[in-house]
Amino acid sequence: MECVGRLHTIKLAMIPCIAGWIAIAMADNFYILLIGRILTGLGCAIGTSPAIVYITEVARPDLRGSLMSTAPTIASFGMIIAYAEGAFMHWRLVSWINIGYTIIPCILVNSLYQNHLFGWFLRDASRMLGNH
Repeated sequence: MECVGRLHTIKLAMIPCIAGWIAIAMADNFYILLIGRILTGLGCAIGTSPAIVYITEVARPDLRGSLMSTAPTIASFGMIIAYAEGAFMHWRLVSWINIGYTIIPCILVNSLYQNHLFGWFLRDASRMLGNH
């Protein structure tokens, strides 16, 4: 995590997660399902720590605690959504949908602080405040 950086570690963690969901969606036997579950678990485990560290580094001190406590809440909510989808849809379709749920954070991570638009916004705000 230290040599690659937090955001890149989060992005790299999505690779086994997406590969795992694809394996689950296309599985034709138990062992492929098991490999898919291992890959998704590995991706989630690798991505969780850098995400929490990144939140603690960039969040305002008064928001840090509440933002850190929302991560497990959102993860639990995601599991509830997956179980609800499984009650009404075929498990392969749920797996394909979960790939989308994995790609969305990747898109959001790419739009974080290092985004040029965000840098433009900061320069514009600084100019409006008179801090040329």
